[in-house]
Amino acid sequence: MVERLPEIAKVSEGRRRWALRFDTPEKFQSIVKDYYRLISGIDREVGRIVQCLKDRGCRENTVIIFTSDNGFFSASAAWLTSG
Repeated sequence: MVERLPEIAKVSEGRRRWALRFDTPEKFQSIVKDYYRLISGIDREVGRIVQCLKDRGCRENTVIIFTSDNGFFSASAAWLTSG
């Protein structure tokens, strides 16, 4: 996959960071597991917030908006990072 990238992408800071995180199957699995663990934690906490709103009778008058731009893409196409 890397061979198909333009030369500038092969030697970029993003590529170097990708290699630090994903250059072995073990690193990839570890990072992805941590990422999905984080998502599960957020889901659990949002559930708690929604339940609190219901308990207080506020849920029907509350709009919950999610937004994100972390650029993660689960390392698809060997492109990474946002940090």
